[in-house]
Amino acid sequence: MAGRYSKRGKNLLIEENRIWVNVTYPAIINLRRRSMPKESYYRKLFFISAIWNWGVTLTFAVGYRVVFPLFGMELPVYPVFFLMFLGLCFVFGIGYYWVSTDLTHNRGIVKMGIIGKLLVFAGLLWAGISGQINFIFVGAGIVDLVFATLFIGFLKN
Repeated sequence: MAGRYSKRGKNLLIEENRIWVNVTYPAIINLRRRSMPKESYYRKLFFISAIWNWGVTLTFAVGYRVVFPLFGMELPVYPVFFLMFLGLCFVFGIGYYWVSTDLTHNRGIVKMGIIGKLLVFAGLLWAGISGQINFIFVGAGIVDLVFATLFIGFLKN
């Protein structure tokens, strides 16, 4: 939709992704939506969240046989379910990466991420309190709680 329009001494030039308005004084106002600091912040937030998910899932997928006994925990009886959970966490990381590349069209992924991260926090907190896991793992749940809170802030903006 490129073109020039004029109305009562005011000129309007529409270019791809830009709207230029030249009013009667020699100033030009660029009404194009600028890349705000918040946009950069949220891109980084979702990229870091993707890295967090990938790092945690790969660490546990490769090293759970060492990590669990290190913290006094038994190995899973059926590791397939644990590994499937890790696979889903890895896929959520892919979703966060997609959000970091396009903040406007992936809001559904963000909503799913909020639900998932809150469930992980609640599950780890419950498991920590009930003695099923070493309480240090609740720290990972707190990280997810912080991400969920920041994701909610993104949806409100």
